[in-house]
Amino acid sequence: MAEAGARLVIVLADAPGLAGALADHLSMPVVRHHPPGPRKVFTAHLSDGCFDEKACAQWLRALEPGQLDELLPEGLPPRHAAQAAGAVLRLGVVGGASGAEVLRQLAQVEGSELVLRALADPTLLASLLSISVYGGLHRSVVTERAEDLLRMVGRGGEQSPLAQISHGHPVSDARRRPLPETLRLLGAHRVQRAGEEATDTVSFFWPVVSETVWEVVCRDHPGLVALLHTWLAGPDHEADQIERAGRAVAAMAVATGGRSMEFLRDLALVPSFPAPQVAAWCLGTAVPDSAVARTAIDLLEQWSVTTEAPLHKAVAYACRTDHGQVTEEQALRLLQRLMETLDGDTDDLSVVGVIAAALVQRFEAGDSRARATVLCRMRDWTEFDGVSSLLTALTFPVMVSTDLAWWSDRILADVELASSVVQLAGHALNESATFVTMRDVLLVWCSSADSAEQQARALSELLDGLVAARQPGFLRWLLAVDRGPKALPGKELAARALAAWRSKAPASNTD
Repeated sequence: MAEAGARLVIVLADAPGLAGALADHLSMPVVRHHPPGPRKVFTAHLSDGCFDEKACAQWLRALEPGQLDELLPEGLPPRHAAQAAGAVLRLGVVGGASGAEVLRQLAQVEGSELVLRALADPTLLASLLSISVYGGLHRSVVTERAEDLLRMVGRGGEQSPLAQISHGHPVSDARRRPLPETLRLLGAHRVQRAGEEATDTVSFFWPVVSETVWEVVCRDHPGLVALLHTWLAGPDHEADQIERAGRAVAAMAVATGGRSMEFLRDLALVPSFPAPQVAAWCLGTAVPDSAVARTAIDLLEQWSVTTEAPLHKAVAYACRTDHGQVTEEQALRLLQRLMETLDGDTDDLSVVGVIAAALVQRFEAGDSRARATVLCRMRDWTEFDGVSSLLTALTFPVMVSTDLAWWSDRILADVELASSVVQLAGHALNESATFVTMRDVLLVWCSSADSAEQQARALSELLDGLVAARQPGFLRWLLAVDRGPKALPGKELAARALAAWRSKAPASNTD
């Protein structure tokens, strides 16, 4: 070869130890090849295939900000970058598709190929499903959840759906294959960054691939759906994992046109802390989707009047704005039905806290109109005895303490809302269990009013309204402040209100 002026070139995969062994045994130099970046590969293939440079440039300029980065993320392998260029030319420049449509088409092809590739190996399929759910989270989360799925499959033996669709291939330990090799086979990558916000995450290069994975699994392997629901019911207590699991269940519901929601009840009843929240994420996320909305709403209605506490919790969680898109009216109606169901049932008191948190979160996240709607409904609840009345007293002080400036503005601008505030404040002071909390909130308001004229005027109106309402809990508050130390905030305001109360007291009967 030397005499012929030739060279022997052996191309090896970047596998641990392989290049070193070759160098040791054959005394051959090893050259590490670093492929060009995805932008360079993409540009080269685009230039080679584009017959109309003006049209190509125009299509690229029309991309939304950040869309090219989604199409060509850092570290994207050359093969994927070349595929992206071909799709842009075929679907975008010639076909007129948008950047989002091109990316979706690429993901559909990639996702279908990944599922087909993973079917021959349960460990690879478990990793594929885990990345589809938890992609973007810490590497340990993705690998541990894949191992959890494999353990479930192992307990099911040959009868497990995952084992059956893998054509009899044995379920091996997912850790036997090096992580870089697993990620290469699944079109995924590991992102590690040092520094103050150190990261070590795993995700697909094109995250939208996960949508195709669910579509293919639900369409071609429906026997897996029940197993996956059981798997997703047991994530860790971390909020981001619970949300990811719930969204994955919702993705299966959408992919099956709502048929997979027949497994949702069993999921919610799994004896684990996150299970009701996972179900809630599914229901709340599925409500806006026209294909499954009716099923999701029907389940929420049914579960709100059932007897199982986990189902009640799932409904309450679904009513939060950060768990989906249940409308204001739907949420308040469901929460009211939950409270009516709970009346007299002491076994379900654990649900009360979840309902209260949902009400407070709904209020805090809403605009002025949404907040007024919540307060109007709560004012109505004060007219009844039972859970709804108690919950109103429990939640109102928490709502007031979150944004005193907003309360002050609305009391001065909205007569109807001001009337509701008077009624709700008096109600919270009347309840022995919430008197102290409401008392302290009013004292904080008194303290802040000393330096804020707007808040001082609103507080004065509130106290005048409470005097006129003549609730015993407010009289108790006035006397407590009047008898308190001189440094207690609101002494002067309380003294004036107490004098007004006494001046309006009904005359005693001297006959």
